[in-house]
Amino acid sequence: MKNKNTNQEIEIIEGESNWEQNFNDSIVPEVETTGKIDWKKYQYVRNRLSPSGRALDLSETKLLFISTAGAYLKDSQEPFDKDNVLGDYTLRRIPIDTSFEDLSISHDHYDHKYINADLQVLLPKGHLQDMVSEGKLGSVAPDWISISGYQPNIIEVKRNLAKKIIKIAKELEVQAALLVPA
Repeated sequence: MKNKNTNQEIEIIEGESNWEQNFNDSIVPEVETTGKIDWKKYQYVRNRLSPSGRALDLSETKLLFISTAGAYLKDSQEPFDKDNVLGDYTLRRIPIDTSFEDLSISHDHYDHKYINADLQVLLPKGHLQDMVSEGKLGSVAPDWISISGYQPNIIEVKRNLAKKIIKIAKELEVQAALLVPA
């Protein structure tokens, strides 16, 4: 990917092959042996450069909402595999007008005390609709994407999950996405 400001080629994950080798050589065997990740051995991605793009007028923009809260439709979708120590890299596509009562959360890697009080902390669907009503945002896509934010294998996120999200974004003809992390 090229940085539009500098025309410099940048990597999505800087040092991707080194990161992948470290993950496969130190994290995966540890999980196979102990059933746990030794976070002292885990190599976090630390990019020096970041991609940039053209500015958007949000009042004319169709937005795709993405959450890492681990929400799913409790009556018709499988919960995320919250017990998998290597993470769950699937996604759930949920209609934007779904009521909070129809959702459940399957993600244990964050403190739920704030979402128990107000689910809009991580799923600000109402706030986004208010922005549309006020003319601050063009529109919100009819579906939103829910993923589990616990995904230690960043290569799996890049190679598979991100491609699925991009496919949906193209299908929904959005110009921007808002990722709300858990």
